[in-house]
Amino acid sequence: MEPQAVAKLLLPLKPPKPASRLKALLLLARIVMKFLDIMTADADCLFVDFLRLRLFVMIQQLQSLAKHEEDEDGARNLRHQHLT
Repeated sequence: MEPQAVAKLLLPLKPPKPASRLKALLLLARIVMKFLDIMTADADCLFVDFLRLRLFVMIQQLQSLAKHEEDEDGARNLRHQHLT
């Protein structure tokens, strides 16, 4: 298969919504965190602890952003319903 054909299959027709991108990033961060937990369960390494901490902070920030996006979407839908 040609690279252009593969790229067309992999690229979505419409860009994902910001909220779905945040959810995808959040899922990816959780998967990486779980992977780190499994692969380094017996490791006593400061660098691994630092990575876990950074991932934890990133997950918290992504959750906060996702909640904010959901709140904005809910408020927008409520205003739209009120106007119609």
